[in-house]
Amino acid sequence: MRYFLLLLTFLVFACAPKPDVDCGFIRNNYGQNLRWKRFPIVIYIDTSFDDQHAISIQKAAAKWEAAIGKPVFQIKRVNSAVAQQDNQNILVGLINWSPRDDRKSAVTSLYFNSDEIAEADVVFNFNYNLTTRESREYGIDLEALAAHELGHLLGLAHNPDQYSIMYYSLSNGYQKEIADIDKKNIRCVY
Repeated sequence: MRYFLLLLTFLVFACAPKPDVDCGFIRNNYGQNLRWKRFPIVIYIDTSFDDQHAISIQKAAAKWEAAIGKPVFQIKRVNSAVAQQDNQNILVGLINWSPRDDRKSAVTSLYFNSDEIAEADVVFNFNYNLTTRESREYGIDLEALAAHELGHLLGLAHNPDQYSIMYYSLSNGYQKEIADIDKKNIRCVY
């Protein structure tokens, strides 16, 4: 019996997926980096964003594509989108924000199977003043915030480097860009 348990334990560990190199990505229970395996990633930007805000999101997506070195997104507009698990990648803005998340300017939800991301939704908190770079208003730079959230959508985790676009916070009025550490991390997987 003892040999059987030993053999069973060996087989379980031998068959488990091997962990990936840590590239600053969100990881599953086996230490594998979560990633997209099917391209393009179709993203629907809800019309809760006006055209100027949608352009800021598109600019952020283009910067990730430049960092990766290939096109990965197909962006479309949609009316009345709902962020829910429905096989659509939705970016939507809400005024009615969950009280438990009221200090967050946006939240990304990933849905995955094993190490493959199947869907991602991003909800932006419209209770914050989300500004475009062209408006020169004081508030949270939407292009930088969208770049951060699209980083999560691509699988990146928060980064402790304060210059990283994936740093856990973004200050009002600060026009942050994708940093070298972000480019290194995203290229590690894509």
